[in-house]
Amino acid sequence: MADFSHSSDTELLSLNAQVVSTTRPQEPIRVTNNALQLADPEEFEHWDKLVQAAQLQEGGLNRNSSPQAIASTREVYDRFLARFPLFFGYWKKYADLEFAIAGTEAADLVYERGVASISNSVDLWQNYCNFKTETNHDTETISDLFERGAESVGLDFLGHLFWDKYLEFEERLNAEDRVFSILERIIQIPMHQYARYFERYHLMAAKRPVAELAPPDIIERFRIDIEQEPVTKAKTPADTERLLRERIDAYHMELFNRTQAETTKRWTYEQEIKRPYYHVTDLDDAQVSNWRNYLDFEELEGDYARTKFLYERCLVTVANNDEFWLRYARWMLSQEDGKKTEE
Repeated sequence: MADFSHSSDTELLSLNAQVVSTTRPQEPIRVTNNALQLADPEEFEHWDKLVQAAQLQEGGLNRNSSPQAIASTREVYDRFLARFPLFFGYWKKYADLEFAIAGTEAADLVYERGVASISNSVDLWQNYCNFKTETNHDTETISDLFERGAESVGLDFLGHLFWDKYLEFEERLNAEDRVFSILERIIQIPMHQYARYFERYHLMAAKRPVAELAPPDIIERFRIDIEQEPVTKAKTPADTERLLRERIDAYHMELFNRTQAETTKRWTYEQEIKRPYYHVTDLDDAQVSNWRNYLDFEELEGDYARTKFLYERCLVTVANNDEFWLRYARWMLSQEDGKKTEE
């Protein structure tokens, strides 16, 4: 229970009392990302109002606010996010508050807690990386953070929000090698805006060394094919490179067509997702059914990384539905059983 004994704000005291009264130990609780959480919409409203009121103490918290007001607000945020760790927006609000009253390091710690609690939030990773680029001058540290984000949310169908930030950061450093390498990864991911990334990649590829444009074994196979072609005159090195680039262009188009096909297949389900984030209210039946069908599809596709990522996306939006937690557990067990069988 937050200590507001220093405050004479009757509304704040009333809201705190409401939160305390609605926290009933005998009420069923759920475990989400190792945090206890009550899935009660009415209780969430009380918490939300309390968070807002706590921040408005003494005319709005800042570096000059009293230690009591700062401590009580931190406690409210900590208790709120222990109950509702999947509300990514509140992690950002908390980080913004810490930055305003305590500085960069305190905000960093909140962001780290946030991405540990909801590691697959594109918005939270985007906000964290953006914060880091604005407050840190160590480019290696920032690049490492972006890489962590890419590992966590890179497969998201709406991951372009994150990837754009990553590319923007590397472009500001004039790191063309890094930009090209990142684009090479993106163009193989089925996502909403796949086509514009391929266009950028294709334009850059025309100016990059041949050795960077495809895996070594594929380039070598193309070279052998070119050398074995019947010719009427000897090929110059320029002729060989031109023919090699033509074959690589065709190879890139195959990649594009494959990504396009995979994106189209998933769009059937993605367009039906109306609430891709967590809320205490349950999803309607149509949304739940769409998630079932989407998971069925991805399991049949057989890509472990993509299926695992989709399950974790799904579990954010339907966190209060035991069906999907049990289904995920069964699927993970089946993957382990499959590995043992192969061994």
